[in-house]
Amino acid sequence: GFLLVHLLVNHQATQGVEAFNKAASMMESLPFLYALEIIMIYIPILYHAVYGVHIAFTASHNIGHHSYMRNWMFLFQRISGILTFIFVMIHMWQTRIQKFFGQEVNYDMVHDIVSNPIWLVFYIICIIAVAFHFSNGLWSFLVTWG
Repeated sequence: GFLLVHLLVNHQATQGVEAFNKAASMMESLPFLYALEIIMIYIPILYHAVYGVHIAFTASHNIGHHSYMRNWMFLFQRISGILTFIFVMIHMWQTRIQKFFGQEVNYDMVHDIVSNPIWLVFYIICIIAVAFHFSNGLWSFLVTWG
């Protein structure tokens, strides 16, 4: 749920400065925001990340023996997971943690980040990786447990 809400809020940037700042302000005004973030976002993501890193470095991919599409998807899931983990840490540093240093999380902050061509390319690649990781993980979960 968090990823979809986050993407929807960030999509408001396509509607202009005022729309994005209004959406960001609405999110910042949620009651019990820090408790919600810790319990509903940070702890589950941390668990998923630690477990995912373990799987990424211990599971075998079998691509050399069986070049099935699912084996490739499993490999890409691990690669996108590592990239997503790195991206989330950097993105949190650039945005959420900067709030504790007195910066306002608003359109100007995001604009400053993506105005740098290197950061823009990094964000585009990583958002694609996040979308793949989410959709492939959801598909795999539904096929396995569905």
